[in-house]
Amino acid sequence: VRRCFYEKIMSIFLIFLLTMIFTLNSFAATDYFIPYGIQEYIDTAFDNYEIKDKIPLYDLDDNVTAYMITLSPVGYIIYNHDEIIESSHTLDYQITKQKIYYCGPLSMFELQGDCAYRNLISSEVSNFSELQLLEQSFKSLSLKEDTDLKSTLFAEDSIVPCTVSNYKLPYLPRTYSYNPDGRCGSVALAITLMYYDDHIDSNVVPSWISSADNTGEYFSTLLKPHVEDIDSSYGSSTSELQRGANWYFSYRGINSQYSATALYNTTFSRYRAIIDANRPVIVDLNAHPTYKEHWVVGYGYYYQSSGSAERCLIIANDGWGNNGREISYKYVGDLVFFNK
Repeated sequence: VRRCFYEKIMSIFLIFLLTMIFTLNSFAATDYFIPYGIQEYIDTAFDNYEIKDKIPLYDLDDNVTAYMITLSPVGYIIYNHDEIIESSHTLDYQITKQKIYYCGPLSMFELQGDCAYRNLISSEVSNFSELQLLEQSFKSLSLKEDTDLKSTLFAEDSIVPCTVSNYKLPYLPRTYSYNPDGRCGSVALAITLMYYDDHIDSNVVPSWISSADNTGEYFSTLLKPHVEDIDSSYGSSTSELQRGANWYFSYRGINSQYSATALYNTTFSRYRAIIDANRPVIVDLNAHPTYKEHWVVGYGYYYQSSGSAERCLIIANDGWGNNGREISYKYVGDLVFFNK
């Protein structure tokens, strides 16, 4: 009798254990299942990226309308069934733990209060009626019937149907990083002058400066008394950086060819125009979460828009030894650049 009792207990336990395993596997399969076509797109277009999470996106009737796959180190894909709606290799949405309402490309919202919805890109607040119009427009678009749109789905950083433009200078700036005393303006100026010397005009910097070291210590030390002042550790203003650049052109004897221009509180379109002319730009950052008040060298941009929502990023060398830093233009104050 005792043996039968134990066998009965073990049988119940095994059934319970198998049920739990099946339930967990079913949950995992349901929660993280990715359609074959989408997985194939990830394997092809996002090689070496890792999947971080899969997040349901809802329509205004609280039905799941799409899914977002977030990627590491950066990037995402939003899809519905077997169709890619939008994707990026270089951008992330600022995802919260709240339910996310999706009304089309770059139109992702979370509820704030009783009837206000905040756009996760622009932070613009809309009401329910405005979201309904966006949703109706989005749902009326048939990706299956539009072959022109489908042909662009697999382009890098393609956002459908949004405006996307991006460009980087043909070469990377030098990764100078020497900054023990708040000389970020001098470092940024040295990096910019070296870009000119390396790739535009070999007469801008003499070889005894350009070959002195790989950190920018020698060149930035030469520039510092004319940008930040020799004893100052408080950084430099825009006018001081402009003045330091013009001092260098005079010192080098090329001031008849080169001069520095400063733009104050300027626009993203002006920044883009300089980059499009294949010139690096010294960029003033204000209140940035990582860089605080800092000078960097912009050598590219990424622009993305849909309706009233838009993203404006600069691609920069941060003066800390890193290229490829993506920085929102909302942190940009002033620009300093050369006349040619």
